[in-house]
Amino acid sequence: MTIQFNENGGDGLEVNAIDLYYGAQQVLHEVSFALARGEIGCLLGPSGCGKSSLLRAIAGFERPASGGVRVRGREVTSLSVNARKIGFVFQDSALFPNLNVEQNIVFGLRDKSKPERHRLATEWLQRVGLAQYASAMPHELSGGEQQRVALARALAPAPDLVLLDEPFASLDLQLRRSLGRVIRDVFADIETTAVFVTHDQEEAFLLADFVGLLSQGRLLQWGTAHQLFKQPACEDVAGFIGESFFIEGSLVEEGVVETTLGTIRIEPSSLKQHNRSLGDKISVLLRYHDLQLDPEGDIQVQITTVEDHGDNYFCTFVFKNGEEGSIRLQEKLRPGASVRLSLLVSTANAF
Repeated sequence: MTIQFNENGGDGLEVNAIDLYYGAQQVLHEVSFALARGEIGCLLGPSGCGKSSLLRAIAGFERPASGGVRVRGREVTSLSVNARKIGFVFQDSALFPNLNVEQNIVFGLRDKSKPERHRLATEWLQRVGLAQYASAMPHELSGGEQQRVALARALAPAPDLVLLDEPFASLDLQLRRSLGRVIRDVFADIETTAVFVTHDQEEAFLLADFVGLLSQGRLLQWGTAHQLFKQPACEDVAGFIGESFFIEGSLVEEGVVETTLGTIRIEPSSLKQHNRSLGDKISVLLRYHDLQLDPEGDIQVQITTVEDHGDNYFCTFVFKNGEEGSIRLQEKLRPGASVRLSLLVSTANAF
């Protein structure tokens, strides 16, 4: 996972083998990744996995025990927070309540002349769609509008990198999507590298060029949304990304696993990751859309739980051998019902 800094320096962000401790507890383990200028990266994972700690280490709020950070070819690991030219957007916007919107934005522009501060504030309010709110106080704005002001404040000083710590956590789904599109458009326009933290997969895949999945302080995989979904690097990634479940099987010939659902061919990329012999036990990854309700299907299951999601029903079930799975259906079934399914997938990932 460790990367080496390029000899001539990259034009975006390079994080190299970061180790971080809180007292005696190690919270980050040799985390490495890189982004080019203008790319957006996402640190994804459950609560407590190290996402925010990594973001704080990049920003300079925490000092790594080892490893380094470079921004636009400049080593910043030993620099203070203010010397790194990094903008930071907090989860709660952190606007100054006693300053109006324009005053909040120009707060970080004290090295500029007054006309230049006003020009930059006006320009950034226009970019984030809040030109009419320059004189408004923070408490007069909605949560989404406050986050737009926070974004404008972070970007007005022209930072080399912007970090966003769960910026949509307090917003409803519609606002998250709306603000996500604003952020995506703004960063595409100004070609500034950004990293944001979330535990929401949809949010990560909507915004990011590259996604890194963290677990217990380790970066399990860094890649595109497609790579994480279609080519998970390990069983933990496969189980976290998308709605999935595993069934056990045995390798009966090269690339073929015998399971309770019949034989399933394995993706070649999965087999390359493992040194397996015939007869070895294999965990096969299936997702809810790999099965469909079929009265003539060969797979009999018993429904265990049913959740009404409005446009579909999310059902969990148990196979005859006790293994569990899940599926989304358009019709409502009752818990305890016995139904038949057919398998749609021709190849699957395995571990």
